[in-house]
Amino acid sequence: MKKTFLSNLIFLIFINVLVKPFYVFGIDRTVQNYLGTGEYGFYFALFNFSIALQIILDVGLQNFNNREIAQHNKLINKYFSRIIPLKLTLGVAYAFICLLTGWIIGYSTEQFKLLFILIFNQFLASMILYMRSNLSALHYFKADGIISIMDKLLMIVICSVFLFNPELKPLFTIRLFVLAQTASYLITMSLCLFLVFRKLEYFKPKFKLNYYGLFLKKSYPYALLILLMSFYYRSDSILIERLLIDGNYHAGVYAQSFRIIDALNVFGFLFASLLLPLFASMLKKGEDIGQLLLLSFRLLFVPLFIIVVPAIFYNYEILNALYHDAGMYSSQIFIFLMLSLLNFSITYIFGTLLTANGNLKQLNYIAGTSLLLNISLNLILIPVLQAVGAALTSMATQILVVILQIMVCTKNFSLKRNVGFIIQLFSYIVLACAIFWLIKNYLAFKWIYNWIIMMVAGLTLALVSKIIHIKNLFRILQYDAQ
Repeated sequence: MKKTFLSNLIFLIFINVLVKPFYVFGIDRTVQNYLGTGEYGFYFALFNFSIALQIILDVGLQNFNNREIAQHNKLINKYFSRIIPLKLTLGVAYAFICLLTGWIIGYSTEQFKLLFILIFNQFLASMILYMRSNLSALHYFKADGIISIMDKLLMIVICSVFLFNPELKPLFTIRLFVLAQTASYLITMSLCLFLVFRKLEYFKPKFKLNYYGLFLKKSYPYALLILLMSFYYRSDSILIERLLIDGNYHAGVYAQSFRIIDALNVFGFLFASLLLPLFASMLKKGEDIGQLLLLSFRLLFVPLFIIVVPAIFYNYEILNALYHDAGMYSSQIFIFLMLSLLNFSITYIFGTLLTANGNLKQLNYIAGTSLLLNISLNLILIPVLQAVGAALTSMATQILVVILQIMVCTKNFSLKRNVGFIIQLFSYIVLACAIFWLIKNYLAFKWIYNWIIMMVAGLTLALVSKIIHIKNLFRILQYDAQ
C-alpha cells in the first residue's frame, strides 16, 4: 500500500510540475503581457471572485465520496445516482449567489458578461473534481493524475494556436481566453464521465432531500473552513478592483506576483496531501507526531526559504524578465507576497495536522478571525497603499494564521518547545541572508547567475549545517500511510 501510495504521489507531482508551471508562465503570463495589465486585471478580479465562492459547489462532497467509495466500491452506483442531482442543484445555488453578490457590490454589464462564463467554468471544474474522486477512490490513480492536468494541456494547445500564430493573434481577447477554459473543461469532463460510466452498473438519478440534509449537516464545518480560507486568500484582488480608481490595472499588477505565489503553492499543497494520511494514521495509533512534524517543517520551509529569499533579493530583475510593464510598484507587492508564501508553508504543516485530528471547529475560528483581519486591513490599506496594501495585508494575515495554528497545536498535542532547533533555524536564516547579501553586492556576474549561486549556497549551507538531511525524505516514508 505504501509503495503504491508513494509511486502515485511521485507521478502526480511529476506531471503537475511538468505541465502547470508551463501553463502559468508560458500561457497565462503571455496572455497578460499581450492583452495588457488592465485587461488581464479585469479578468483576474472576476476569476478570484468566482473561485472564492466555489465551495458552494462541493460542500465536502469530494472528500466524502472519495472516502466512502474507497471503503465500499459497490456504493458508486448508489452515490453517483444521488450526488449528480445534488451537484446540479448546488450549481444553480452557486450561480444565484455569485450573481446576487456581484449585483450587490456593483458589477457592470461587461463584468457580468464575463462572470456568467466564469461561473459555468467553475461548475465544470467542480464536476471534474467530483468525477476524479470516484476514480481515485477506485484506485485509478494514473487516470486521475492525467485528468488533473488535462484541462491545462488543452489550454496550452488552444491558446498557443492563437498567441503564437501572427494571423490569429489579433483575434485573441480575454473573452476568448475564458471560452478556451470552457472548451478545455468540457472536453476533460466528457472524458471523466466516460471513465466513470464504464465502472457503473446502473445510473438512476434520485433527489433525496433527507439524505442531503444529513450529509450537509456533517460536512458543513469542512465547507465553512474552505469558504473562509478562500475568502481571505482570494479577496485581495476583488477589493483592489472595487476600492481603487482604475482598479483593473492595479488588480493586474497584483496578479503579476500572485501568479508566482500561486504556482509555488502547488508544492505545499502536494506536500500536505502526503502528510494528511500520515498524520491521520499516526494519531489513530496513538503515536508521537513530534518527529514527523519537525521533519516536515525542515523539508518544506527550508527549501522554500532557499527559493523565496534569493528571489526577494532580485525581485525587480525577475519581474522585469517576466512582464513588459513591471516596475518598483510591482516589486514591492512581490516582496510581501513572497514573505506570505513562507508563512503558507508553515500552515500547510500545522493546518494539516489539525485537519487530520478533526479540529475543524478550531480551524474555523482561526480562519474566521483571519478573514476579519484581512478584510479590515484591506479596507484601511488598499485606499492608501493601493495593491501594496493588499500584499502587506496578505503577509499579516498569514502571520496571524501561523501563530494561532501553532498555539492550538501546542495545546492540543502537548508539543514541547525545541529550543535547539529554534536556535539552529534562526542561525541558518541569519547566516544565509548574510551570504545572499554578499553574493549580490560582491559578485559581478549577471543577476540570473548570482540568483542561481544564492540558491546553491543556501542549499549547501542547509546540508552542511544539517538543518536538512536528504535521508529525512526517506524517513518520512517509514511511516505507514495505510
